[in-house]
Amino acid sequence: MKSVRLRLLALAMLPLVVLLPILLIITITHWASKFDGLLISKVASDLRIAEQYMQRIVTTQGNRISGLAASTDFRNAADAGPQELQKLLERSRAALGLDYLVLRHENRPSRATSERLAGSGARKRPETARLGRYPERSG
Repeated sequence: MKSVRLRLLALAMLPLVVLLPILLIITITHWASKFDGLLISKVASDLRIAEQYMQRIVTTQGNRISGLAASTDFRNAADAGPQELQKLLERSRAALGLDYLVLRHENRPSRATSERLAGSGARKRPETARLGRYPERSG
């Protein structure tokens, strides 16, 4: 290194040759950690969505199985007679949190009612012969 040109070239290139790889390594590690964080949050989000979807499937299937069991119970109670049907309606009314429950067929009188409705005398009023809450009394 006898020439001044080579010394100046070495002084000018040395920072680039040393600092550029260091900055490149720092940038790559920074972006790699940011990318890892992004992937982790994406997977967590996908897992949360999958868990909610699975919960919805389990609930839907549970409701279907409960409906099937209830239909079997209803059929057995209907075959057993009006007393068993009334007991089933009373259990269903209590489980659903209703004030009364009436089993009706289109354009026919009611077949059975829950005990709470049967004992209240509300069955005489036509507006009470629906599934739901007692109607508001006027006056």
